[in-house]
Amino acid sequence: MLNINRHFAYTLLRKIRQYKRNNHLPITGIALSEGLGSYSGIGFDYVEQVQNVIRYNKLE
Repeated sequence: MLNINRHFAYTLLRKIRQYKRNNHLPITGIALSEGLGSYSGIGFDYVEQVQNVIRYNKLE
C-alpha cells in the first residue's frame, strides 16, 4: 500500500482513485488498472493483461 500511495509509477492510479472517491463512484480493479501503464515497461499492454485476468477470473 505504501508503494502504491507514494511511488511515481502509480500517480495516474491515485488520480483515478481520487476522482472516483470525490464523485462517489465505485472504485474497481478494472478502473484502477487504467493507472498502471507506467508500472510496466510494456505500458498499456500490461493494463490490458491485468484487466483480462480480472475479467477471466470474475474478480470484478
